[in-house]
Amino acid sequence: MKILNIKVEDFTNYKKPAMFIGMGTCNFKCCNEAGIPHEICQNYLLKNDYIELEPKTIVGNYLSNTISESVVIGGLEPFDDFMNLLDLVDEFRRNTSDDIVIYTGYYPHEITTYLLYLSEYDNIILKFGRFVPNNKPHKDKILGVNLASDNQYGAKLIKGCKDILKAIHDNDGYCPCKINKDETTKCCCEDFVKTKECICGAFEK
Repeated sequence: MKILNIKVEDFTNYKKPAMFIGMGTCNFKCCNEAGIPHEICQNYLLKNDYIELEPKTIVGNYLSNTISESVVIGGLEPFDDFMNLLDLVDEFRRNTSDDIVIYTGYYPHEITTYLLYLSEYDNIILKFGRFVPNNKPHKDKILGVNLASDNQYGAKLIKGCKDILKAIHDNDGYCPCKINKDETTKCCCEDFVKTKECICGAFEK
């Protein structure tokens, strides 16, 4: 599989020491929505040559390290290379139950079909949300690190929540437990992001 970079020990993207794996591509959705030039985005600067590494090799390097206790997959945008992302997650899960954290600029309602596959696995944690210029940074309780925009958040995907994810997908991305369909009820709904539990049962904090 093609990856951008790999760091065996990383202490900046999760509350536990992690192996960081950069992968995917980027369609500059954050810049396009904010109306800012692509050139000022860190992802623009990350357009390096890819390197080829097999998932087994990556997992082997992780298992041989005595410091890292988790895996962080970031990018560019890992979900834009989803089949390779899934292969990598599957290979890790064949060998370890350690936390797997995936950083994405998408929101859950945009990638429900992909989350269906990931819900087969334990301990999958996601950082959702675009970078929005001028939004305030904040410390996320799930990830244990600072995120650049207050619309971004971490959430743990609950294993076996396929029926709920399908209901969200069939409801055009809106929470099936809410009556209204507006910006506050798109998954993850405003209630979950700000304070409360996910009453649908797809995510937890």
